[in-house]
Order: sequence, then C-alpha cells, then structure tokens
Amino acid sequence: MKNIVDELKKEQKINLLLFVVLNLLFIFIVKTNFVYMIALNIALITNIFIKHINKFAKIALYTISFILFVLSIVAF
Repeated sequence: MKNIVDELKKEQKINLLLFVVLNLLFIFIVKTNFVYMIALNIALITNIFIKHINKFAKIALYTISFILFVLSIVAF
C-alpha cells in the first residue's frame, strides 16, 4: 500500500512539473492565447488532483493538452 502512495506522489510531482513547464511555454513562447491556456490548465489540474484516474482518461487529457498546445502555436 505504501508503494502505491509513493508512486502517486511521484506521479503528482511529474504532473505538477509538466503543468508549470507548459504554462511557461505559453507565457514566453506562444504569448498566451487565454482560451487555449484555460482549457489546458483545466485538463492538467484535473490530471494533477485526481489521484485514481483511469489510464484511458489520462491519455485523453494528455492528448487534449497537446492538441490545444499545437492549436495555440498555430493560432499565432
């Protein structure tokens, strides 16, 4: 049981790092298109704070985040 908790904490740290890095990319590279940034943040925050998330849901969140990131780059 302790291994599962440790693994979840490790995964949350990775997700939080991903959250921060993608936000910095939006701010400094893409010059922040707020609609896409808000949608990305919702997807990432959901992923960070839901501890027991289905693998398919996690893949969907990452896919949505990536698509929104690409769309925001194309928009500029």
